[in-house]
Amino acid sequence: MPIDKVLSVSIANAAINASAISNTANLVIGALNTGNTVVTGTLTSNNLSMVGNLSVTGNTILTGAINNGAPMLTLTATSAPCTGFNWVSTAIANTLASNSHIISLIGQDRSSKNSGWIGYRHSANGSSNNILTFGLYDVNNALNINGDGKVGINTTTPAERLDVSGNIKTSGDAYIGATSERHYIRLSSNNWPELRYTTPSYDEVIRLGVAHQDESMYNVKNGDWYVYSNSNDTMGLIVRRATGYIITKTRPVFWVWCNNTSGYTTVNSPIPFNVAPLNTSSSYNTSTYKFTAPDTATYEFNAMGLFRQNSIAGASGELSLYINNTNVSTRGLGYAGGGSGSSAGGHHYPMHITYRVSLATGDTVDLRIQRIDSGADFYINERLSWFSGVMLG
Repeated sequence: MPIDKVLSVSIANAAINASAISNTANLVIGALNTGNTVVTGTLTSNNLSMVGNLSVTGNTILTGAINNGAPMLTLTATSAPCTGFNWVSTAIANTLASNSHIISLIGQDRSSKNSGWIGYRHSANGSSNNILTFGLYDVNNALNINGDGKVGINTTTPAERLDVSGNIKTSGDAYIGATSERHYIRLSSNNWPELRYTTPSYDEVIRLGVAHQDESMYNVKNGDWYVYSNSNDTMGLIVRRATGYIITKTRPVFWVWCNNTSGYTTVNSPIPFNVAPLNTSSSYNTSTYKFTAPDTATYEFNAMGLFRQNSIAGASGELSLYINNTNVSTRGLGYAGGGSGSSAGGHHYPMHITYRVSLATGDTVDLRIQRIDSGADFYINERLSWFSGVMLG
């Protein structure tokens, strides 16, 4: 005989078998006070109707089929109107210790990343460090909201309204603040904080940053703002923190000389200027002794040298610029000749070349002895002979 109505039940353990309840009858319980309640089988519509309170001091386990659109447990509020905050359920553990959690787990299985949970982590009574937290099985506290309403992703101690520990990626635009207020983007790092720009073809080619230390390689000082080019490893624009002065390196410049104290007589080979006190963009190679144009532009080159007459009166020599290993003597030739007198030793004759030319990216320029007489040499001791170049635009 199906059960039609039970006014109240008070037992230590209640086992309710849904199959014993006919689909046409209802189990209506006014008040149910149990230790453990186990419900097995499938309860069809209105087979179990609660009128009043259900108080369970042990565990409650619902076992049955789960179907799309047919939840295992439904809580429906019938009082009207529902205003303000209306409590549907509570889960309280008033003995929860500091830095401990109480959670509700949902998912496919209780194993790594196969279920997720929402919970609460307690720090101290009334503390802003108490958090509402979300995670996965074995991935704890992925998203957290603390007692001050601050949200942390991968951090349980958010310092701002949104605090992310890790990288942020967006496929859309980022909008900051209202137009009537001042707002800031702040980068904080003790290791070269930078804004880096990436396109499908170029990865972080241009960087905007602030130096966290002096770096002589780039002539930048701690606190200076800079624009860095990853293509040629140079800081083309620097703003000094201390003075506000702007230093630009957008036009490659070099000035080189040689530390060889002997005379040089090799013909048609780049003169070995191997000391480069000034060499922006590393455009001059102190191993090949050649300048390489970093961009298509107009350049000006200057060379100063001393031809030395050692043993033969009237001995002379000629210098020439070479572009891509080709002599450009029609405009870049320098000549110094010895006197016609009988005295032959110790005479030095200065020679200067100035040459302006349009170069393409990758063109090379070097300085060579085109011709030299016996008894003479090119005196390349220290800064008495030098070679320089600059991009004009």
